[in-house]
Amino acid sequence: MKFIELTTQNFDEYAKQIVDLCDQAVAINEQNNKNGQFYTSTLPELQGYVTSGKDLVVMAIDDNNKVAGAAYINSKVKQNTYSDFTKYFHYSSAYKNAVALSFPDKEKYETFIAKAYLEKILIFTEIAKEIESNSTLNPHSLSFIDLLHNQINNNEFQENNPIRRYITDRLYEEYEKTKEVDTYTKTAFYSLSDIDKEKFQTLIQGDLDKEKLKESICAYEVFLFAQKPVFITEPTIDMSQYFNANMNNSMEINTYIVAPEYQSKGLAKTLLYETLRKCMNKYFSNPENNELYLNTTIHNENTHSQRTANLIGLKDYIYIERTKGINRRVYFKRITKEKYPQYLQNIALDLFIQYNTGHPNADWLTIKKRIELQTAEYAQRLSLAKSIRDKEYYKNKMEELKNKLNTEEIQWRR
Repeated sequence: MKFIELTTQNFDEYAKQIVDLCDQAVAINEQNNKNGQFYTSTLPELQGYVTSGKDLVVMAIDDNNKVAGAAYINSKVKQNTYSDFTKYFHYSSAYKNAVALSFPDKEKYETFIAKAYLEKILIFTEIAKEIESNSTLNPHSLSFIDLLHNQINNNEFQENNPIRRYITDRLYEEYEKTKEVDTYTKTAFYSLSDIDKEKFQTLIQGDLDKEKLKESICAYEVFLFAQKPVFITEPTIDMSQYFNANMNNSMEINTYIVAPEYQSKGLAKTLLYETLRKCMNKYFSNPENNELYLNTTIHNENTHSQRTANLIGLKDYIYIERTKGINRRVYFKRITKEKYPQYLQNIALDLFIQYNTGHPNADWLTIKKRIELQTAEYAQRLSLAKSIRDKEYYKNKMEELKNKLNTEEIQWRR
């Protein structure tokens, strides 16, 4: 098996195979009443990955030059402030408290927030005008607020909704022009209830149309509320460790899929490791990048993908309702430049021990300790197993590890 990147040069050779593989996975899930656990890809979507300059698709290619699996990673996603990662942390009162503490006093903090909110409302007003006059986004010439309500009421205002994407893209672009992306990130989830009303009123001067401003605030608050995450249970993880995540230091593991015949052979985990290794080596080669935030969203009943996420070190998760009521887990991990080589080595060790894939660059004592820990884990699972099939499985895995321990020690001493 070889692992190669999907590029413009090999796109025609491999892209259709990836699409077919995704279609096959969706069909199998539907047959097994597992709707929503996986979504298909299209050729234009893959083309977007290849030409974006920031995203990556890595394929597993078998000996017959066929695509056996693929993994996609998004980086620098402009919509992240209102989408899959930062919104789960930046909307919270804990994050707003952290922002407040970054100012020398309450007065300066409240003034900053009031100004930032007004600036965003003024930008949002112009964006609303653009959407109203856009015949593609607004074919029935509705007012912006009616168009927004129509999308939300029909449950069409999901992450990939074109109006939602247009708003978030344009907001980001305007803040990027003035090099105020940090302000955009900090204040993304501040609503009117967070603003000191007196300070806000003193800012509304000059030629500002107060009635029009009131309409824009109403529309913005509706838009803002539509972004709010719906937690099935309140987060129990330490959210503060993720407060520094933003659009430029986050990566989303969007998709990882393998052909059915490889699903029990660890290919998904190996493929994901190779994809992460490529992305992280490139990311941390930039001297300005000192930390990285990984995330992936998984259907709550997709235990196979959850185990894969755990193997690559994503243990923290929150339980949410997303995409037309489908419950999902969003997994997270923060990785520093100092610790990322060890992070990758730990994955390589697990792949070597569980699937005999490759050989990690580690000393014998490290390998031995990891094998012993894995053996102890299987022994615990064996003690809890109820079916004969599960008991036999864990007995066999423990025997495999015992043989590996003896074999590797002999080879190491040579």
